[in-house]
Amino acid sequence: MSTDPLPDRIPDSILDGREREKRFRAESERLQAAQNEQERRQRDRQAMHEREAYRIDDEIRAALFLRVTQAREATKPQAEVRPTLRRFLISDFHHRTCSLAA
Repeated sequence: MSTDPLPDRIPDSILDGREREKRFRAESERLQAAQNEQERRQRDRQAMHEREAYRIDDEIRAALFLRVTQAREATKPQAEVRPTLRRFLISDFHHRTCSLAA
């Protein structure tokens, strides 16, 4: 026969061990959740910077395209401006009146 007054009682050391395990598991879960949140914020921040970089890149490309297009247009030979009938009549009249006066 056993002299232990409470034979079904779990020793305090085992109970303490189980309590430490619960605290350790809760702290581990809290740290993991904090790390997951930090990683999510970092991914969101990186995505925001990437979108901003693409926006700036698009603006620069559009400005460069405009400058190249304008430079190409400036180097094209200009079409000859043909005088309109009115200009022709006025210049012809001026030429004739000046030659008569001389």
